[in-house]
Amino acid sequence: MKTVIYSITSIILIFSLNPGVSQTFRTSLHCSPGWQGVVLRGTTYIEPPELICDIVKNGMLRIDPSLANTTYYWSQFELCDTLCTGDEFILQLKMMNGVAIGGIDAYDFGMDIQGENGNASLTLMGNAGAQSLTSIVSGNTIIRNRPELVVDFSDWNIISLKFTKDSLFYNANDKVFFELAQQKPLCNIHKLFMAFKGSGAFDWIKITKLNGESIYFENFEDCHTLINPRSCNEIPALISFQQKFDCKNGRIELHPAPEFKSGLNYVIQPNPNQAGFKDTVFHNLPPGHYNIEITSQCPDTNFQLNFIIPKPLRDSIIHVQHIYCDRPGKIELTGLDGTGPYLYKINNGSYQTHHVFDSLIAGMHSISIRDSNHCEIESIVHIIDSIPPLKVQIDSSNLQITCKDSIPFVALQVVGSFPPFSFVLNDITVQNHGYFKNLKPGKNKIQITDSKNCKQFDYIIEVTDSRVSYFNKDNIHLCYGDSLTIGPYMHNISGNYLDSFKTSSGCDSTVFIQLTVENLIHTEINKELCGRDSLIVENRVFNEEGIYSITLESSRGCDSLITIRIDRNRAINCDSLCDFQIPNVFTPNDDGINDVFMFPSIVGNLISMKIFNRWGNLVYQSSDPLKAWDGFENGYPAQPGTYIYLIEYFCITGFKKMKKGSITLIK
Repeated sequence: MKTVIYSITSIILIFSLNPGVSQTFRTSLHCSPGWQGVVLRGTTYIEPPELICDIVKNGMLRIDPSLANTTYYWSQFELCDTLCTGDEFILQLKMMNGVAIGGIDAYDFGMDIQGENGNASLTLMGNAGAQSLTSIVSGNTIIRNRPELVVDFSDWNIISLKFTKDSLFYNANDKVFFELAQQKPLCNIHKLFMAFKGSGAFDWIKITKLNGESIYFENFEDCHTLINPRSCNEIPALISFQQKFDCKNGRIELHPAPEFKSGLNYVIQPNPNQAGFKDTVFHNLPPGHYNIEITSQCPDTNFQLNFIIPKPLRDSIIHVQHIYCDRPGKIELTGLDGTGPYLYKINNGSYQTHHVFDSLIAGMHSISIRDSNHCEIESIVHIIDSIPPLKVQIDSSNLQITCKDSIPFVALQVVGSFPPFSFVLNDITVQNHGYFKNLKPGKNKIQITDSKNCKQFDYIIEVTDSRVSYFNKDNIHLCYGDSLTIGPYMHNISGNYLDSFKTSSGCDSTVFIQLTVENLIHTEINKELCGRDSLIVENRVFNEEGIYSITLESSRGCDSLITIRIDRNRAINCDSLCDFQIPNVFTPNDDGINDVFMFPSIVGNLISMKIFNRWGNLVYQSSDPLKAWDGFENGYPAQPGTYIYLIEYFCITGFKKMKKGSITLIK
């Protein structure tokens, strides 16, 4: 529990009670945070400032003085805290001041709201006779003597004041509503002062944004847990920013808190491309210093943010050391502008903090610099070898050992650097000229060094030894009529041959050949054909009399000759004239296709045709060649299945023949 101390310095507010009486209210300029209350008569304390738990009890904010013999006094309450409302909010009070709780006479109620940009006040009366004493004030604007400002204080009332940027709206118990113009918004509440004639009471006090979001709410349920108003943060703490740099130009993005975004104006200097005062993004900013001034009406303040857009990164080559003899190349450079510190890398290496690269070979080197903004630039530096390189060419040579010439040699001509030169063959032979003979087969290394030992060059000479004598043994098969040529020799008869001859390198070569010459294969075929017979050989059909020759390839790839003689038997008893084909499927279903089974009379005269079922029972017989079996047995359709036929007939040659087989009946 805390004791609230009423300060001495005060603001004097005068509320008219009736035409002949006035009351002066005292509201402090400085007071301790939280709620406090006093009881006054005129300018005199009747009771001193109360303890918190003496004015907050039974779920209400109320002072109960011991004033049995006092007919005129005032109860006053203050909330001394900054309420961060912004410039648009709704203040609601649930209050009463009836005679039952100690209200007096006209049941006056007064309220004063002190904001950052000014103040607003409200005077309500509980008696219609005192209507002329009612008022609502905002800054220099006032409305007096309105019947809507007369409220029945004998019961609870909800009084609402809605503040916008340019208006104050009054509402009592959702029944009356009017508007009062404001010259400027009230802005954040610094102090809330309320007074009752007699002993009024508050059930709760609520402050919300226009969208219903809560700013402050107190229902006075427990004096020990009163809600403290939330503090208003300084505007700079509610402005975040992001500065970007694309390595050429800059970009600044401001991110104000949502409650301040609409009420802030921004001015950037210098101003390269600002479109309006509400811009929060500034892009394509050239390098330089920038100042952004931010102003606000609620609260009435301004402050500045300063930014630096760096200059684009560039480099400075401090020193380039070229190569001379045993002195290697070296590059020293540094980054300029951009944003340090800098990192450096050469060619495809990794970034490092060192800006000196040494032990470099001759050639083009790529140097990259990166600053702390990850901006990168690349420079190409040429390291020159100031000593002319050694150049070697072959003046004359014999680098192939043959049976005709077995002494290889090479004569080298060297220019560049500092002559005369020294030559070392295979790390053994040292001489002062470039002629070498009796080189060994394979690779020979000749190391060449100038007189100042600046340049050294390894020259590789490769010698090929072609002195190869061949001895070859092979089995060879030839077809009849083919021949084999080895050097100057030609063979076409089976046998063993040992041939020797000189190769192109002048060396002897010996070949042992086991030669087999395949004999010519000649086959004769004599065939007598009868009736419609034919002969098929290698997919060729022969059915005419004559002599034919065909050539085939054997398994060894040689030709095989076949002679075919065809004769035809013209006798009338040739069996092939009497043969005929019978379908193996019979479908007596009246579809006009394969509905009957009958003897083909073209091959001869029918003696008898008999059909048996699978049990050997005779189901049909006839000797009439014009009749056919229609698939019926004893006047009923025969069952599907396999049936055996036996046909006796005289062939057109006059010989008696018999044909038997099976046929399948399908429905």
